Amino acid sequence: LTSRRTRRRIDPIIHRSLAQAQTAINQLKAGGGDVVILASMPCSGFTLTAYTQALYDLADTNDLPLIDIQDRWGTYTLANGYGLMSDLVHPNSAGYADVARAVLQSLGL
Repeated sequence: LTSRRTRRRIDPIIHRSLAQAQTAINQLKAGGGDVVILASMPCSGFTLTAYTQALYDLADTNDLPLIDIQDRWGTYTLANGYGLMSDLVHPNSAGYADVARAVLQSLGL
């Protein structure tokens, strides 16, 4: 029962977030911008699996590159062990530098 309630609460949030992302993608593309979708960071204590899958779908729909940081770094424990996390959710400067490198690489820069 809890998982059903949680799913009902999360799904509208994911859908609203994706609609906002699609609007941003359309505006950026119309302006000639390059777009890269950045999926979730590894977090301690929870996962963003449904949201990450929705981002993969959004990237596929729009033929955009997607960088999945959790796939790149592994679990929170691994990312923290690599010295990439500043707290349970956010990367530190080394983590953000790695994200920047991944974005630049995906843009061919």
